[in-house]
Amino acid sequence: MKLSVLKERTGAGFVFEVSEGKKEFEGDISGDLERVYLVLKQTIDALGENPFKELIIEFKDGNLVISGTRDGFVGIFVSGPVDVNEIRKAIIEAEEAEKAEVVEAEKVEEVVEEAPAEAPAPEAVEVEETPVEAPAPPVEEKVEVLGDEVVEQLKGIAGNYLGDFAEEIFMNVWGDEGMDGKEKTRDNLIEFIYALQRSASMIIGPSKAQSMAEEMIERVKQG
Repeated sequence: MKLSVLKERTGAGFVFEVSEGKKEFEGDISGDLERVYLVLKQTIDALGENPFKELIIEFKDGNLVISGTRDGFVGIFVSGPVDVNEIRKAIIEAEEAEKAEVVEAEKVEEVVEEAPAEAPAPEAVEVEETPVEAPAPPVEEKVEVLGDEVVEQLKGIAGNYLGDFAEEIFMNVWGDEGMDGKEKTRDNLIEFIYALQRSASMIIGPSKAQSMAEEMIERVKQG
């Protein structure tokens, strides 16, 4: 049933339909109406069939008309006086509107099914491809690996600033940074120097630690 048609035709504030496998609402439902709806649904489900043709329940602000249908019942809540004959006519119109909608949908489906198949796509014309030379592989930039003598010179610089603690601090940071597993490239050594600077600043102060790091970086840049 087309509930929007039923609601418009009767001027109802709320309509609903309950049938086997179907439960639809149209409009706003209040707490009292919702309770009535639930009780009616449970009653009819228990009986197995609709026991009445029309049932009118009076509320302070209107009337709820319950009308039996072939498969269940519909409810129409109207604020004014109830005209049962007009409500019956409105129900018939709503049922007809739903049938018309189904028929229209079936027609559209038939048109879609009967639509002519698309014309086959034209055969592809072979185009002779001109071979394109592959770009030359990029030239790998060689990364210079510095020798152990550079590391020893860095230890010497650390000794000038850290004194007796130099060897222990140097090797602790060296291990923490995983330098034994890294190549001694400029980038790796400079990263290590910054880590050493952070540790040394707690012993000799930030200013001296920075001077030490700058001297070490200058040595690493020389290669």
